[in-house]
Amino acid sequence: MTLLYIDPQSYDNLEIYDKSLLNQLPKDCNILYACSFLIKEGGMSCNIEALPLFKYNRKKGPAKVLSYCCSLFKILLLIQKRRPSVMHIQWLRMAFVDSWFYLLLRKIFRIKIVFTAHNLLPHDSGERYKGIYQKFYKRIDAIIVHDFNSKNELIEKFEIEFEKITVIKHGVLSFDLSEEKVEKEKKSILEEYGITPKQLVFSSLGIQGYYKGTDTLIKVWTNCTKLHDNPSCKLIIAGRCGVLDIESLEAFTNVIVENKYLSDERLMAFLKISDVILLPYRTISQSGVLLSAIGIKTPFLVSNIGGLAEPLLVADVGWKIEKCDEKMLETALIQLVESPQEVRNKKYDNALAWDMVKEAYSWEEIAKKTWALYCSILDNI
Repeated sequence: MTLLYIDPQSYDNLEIYDKSLLNQLPKDCNILYACSFLIKEGGMSCNIEALPLFKYNRKKGPAKVLSYCCSLFKILLLIQKRRPSVMHIQWLRMAFVDSWFYLLLRKIFRIKIVFTAHNLLPHDSGERYKGIYQKFYKRIDAIIVHDFNSKNELIEKFEIEFEKITVIKHGVLSFDLSEEKVEKEKKSILEEYGITPKQLVFSSLGIQGYYKGTDTLIKVWTNCTKLHDNPSCKLIIAGRCGVLDIESLEAFTNVIVENKYLSDERLMAFLKISDVILLPYRTISQSGVLLSAIGIKTPFLVSNIGGLAEPLLVADVGWKIEKCDEKMLETALIQLVESPQEVRNKKYDNALAWDMVKEAYSWEEIAKKTWALYCSILDNI
């Protein structure tokens, strides 16, 4: 089988996702990996041919759109020349253009299309793109989602056939980084912000936004004296904050805000420093930050949305609230602040539980299910 695997955003944690999956597929599968030019060299099996076709990422305005469309044209030429039997797409960057283009390729070349719906619709877009995605979902051959909630939503809200949707977990993300550089970043953060071993550190990491519930977290910390006046804990918000109102946090000495892009090393340093990763999402299928936290055994507090709380069904490695709600989040945070030993036991004295969760989200099993899906849609020809 020749597989064309397309990810225009294949850098940082998305690159780790791709390589972790592709490296576990059978070695007799010829994999054409259409990726970003920002991808790091190496770390791939010999049957994977990396093709950095996407170069739009650092361009702006019309130049960005033109670059992306040129990349799609290169994919057309690639399919015409190499004739893959399955095309697995990770993201639609320009929803209308991408969906039209890929469906046209399917019709012309009779290629099977698999799409991983990491999110059923783009973040914080409301219903704006529902019609485009619904039409795309209905016409492709198979959809992968990471949790059963997303599958049910596709069936009920998008009217997609049950048989077309396969639930396959998002695997643990393990960054291939220099430990020396990570430790240097960690030491720098601890010294710069005066974080002590006795303080309980809560963190919201990565790109912040409404869908992520960061605004709710800010309101809770701002309005609760048991949190913002408590020297025994720290709140870290690190990553681009966009239009979020972070000014209210400036008055508190136990809050750290880094409103900027985080390198992999700095992100990992923050993950290691944290005692609890906060993920009070409003909408999500699965979170790369969560899977990164699992990879280094950092406990987490999640809302019961998408597949965020599913690791807690495997073992006790964190906490959950039912939804992104100010009162629920405040109550949960106060309980954790008042139970520091419980938090540290989950992080440092919980090896068996962490091993169980990491095994449940192993890439070997994920690749087996993905390969079985490829084979099943080809059998239906």
